[in-house]
Amino acid sequence: MLDSIRLRLALLHLLILACLQVGLCLGVYLFIFDHLIRQADRVLQTVIQSVDSDLRQSATWNAGGPITSYTATLALNALIHNETPVAILDPSGKMLAERPFRAAAITPLPSLMPEDGEIVYYTFPGTPSGEPGPRRVGVGAFKDATSHAYYIAVSQPLESRLAELHTARLAFLITVPILLALTGLGGWMLTGRSFAPATAMSERARRINAENLDERILVANPRDELGRLAGSFNELLDRVAAASARERQFMADAAHELRTPISVIQTATTVMLSSEDRSRDDYRSALATIDVYAKRLSQNVDDVFRLARAGAGFKSIQIQKLYLNEVLLEAARAARVLASEKNITIESKGLDEAPYHGDEALLGEMILNLLENAVKYTPDGGLITITLESFPEQYSIAISDNGIGISAHQQAHIFDRYYRAQPILQNGAGKSEGSGLGLAIALWIATSHKGTIELQSSDENGSTFRVALPRV
Repeated sequence: MLDSIRLRLALLHLLILACLQVGLCLGVYLFIFDHLIRQADRVLQTVIQSVDSDLRQSATWNAGGPITSYTATLALNALIHNETPVAILDPSGKMLAERPFRAAAITPLPSLMPEDGEIVYYTFPGTPSGEPGPRRVGVGAFKDATSHAYYIAVSQPLESRLAELHTARLAFLITVPILLALTGLGGWMLTGRSFAPATAMSERARRINAENLDERILVANPRDELGRLAGSFNELLDRVAAASARERQFMADAAHELRTPISVIQTATTVMLSSEDRSRDDYRSALATIDVYAKRLSQNVDDVFRLARAGAGFKSIQIQKLYLNEVLLEAARAARVLASEKNITIESKGLDEAPYHGDEALLGEMILNLLENAVKYTPDGGLITITLESFPEQYSIAISDNGIGISAHQQAHIFDRYYRAQPILQNGAGKSEGSGLGLAIALWIATSHKGTIELQSSDENGSTFRVALPRV
């Protein structure tokens, strides 16, 4: 039931507003109660001060003597608050005078009596005589002209004042549920309106599949949270569509690359089998052709399989301790066989001892791919340089040539699968064909070792590829 975000938000909205309304009502209720009690205390204070004033005048008439029952009775008779229970007591708590004759409306007195000039207030629920309660009582302490203490106690019923609280409480009990119902309904409608774009996004996203990756989520307001979510989802669809297009192109290119050697092999075998009158040289020539294209086919299959496994996350590399300088020397030795056909010189610089942990075979293949690429686009009699530099956090390998370079618009695609740059033929440079996977495999090998590979520079004076491998 609570699986719906809309319902959870509506309930949360209702809960927060309920807490706010209950807190507000409770605060108002306590404020009214405090206000009513303060009003009652002010009335009690006025009566106490009036009785004390009358009492002092009565004592003056009595030649300034102490407060007695007589002077206390005279002071109470002069009191205009006829219905207010008032009692005057001596320090021992003995009643000196009271009016009207229902002192029980004042008792019990507080256990801690006030000091001279102070007034204390307290509330008790009722009286033993059965009078309605609760009542508010104020007790003041004073001294007469002879420094004898006396107390004035005044009582006031709270029933009429508490009736106002009852009215307020009843109003709260009626209005709070109505307000909660209205706010709950409003919250439900508000969350529904807020999540309407999300619902539309969900429905549209459900209709997008591999056949219509060009569709996108509609963005009503790109500046709010849902708009930014839709924008991020559209960016994800752009990346998925681009990846899908690359995979389709990869499959088409792979099929094209595999079709050529298969077609040559089939043609050679068909021609040789079409007639029995074939010489030994004819068979040897046909088998040589089949051998060349079978090796090319095998290499293409191996490259495609390796890149497919890399794309699926199967980076099965064998990490072991090795020396990068030895890997570079071995790759340079193999590349010199190809370079000798074009009288290209391969030089090595800074190949000091460089301990490293990685896959020796893959690293050698990466360097050899870069060297073969350099040999391919370097004219006869050119120069290729291998440089190894050691830094605190990484090794840097640079392979430079003085070949014909790569045009600016082609540099962004050289690491794409099956992409072949189309250089201008110059003194034999660029004549060799390749599968278009060499640099893609080199990039995968560098990435598998948490390194990077980039074309650092390329112009009419040559190209430089740089590989950075972190030291671990």
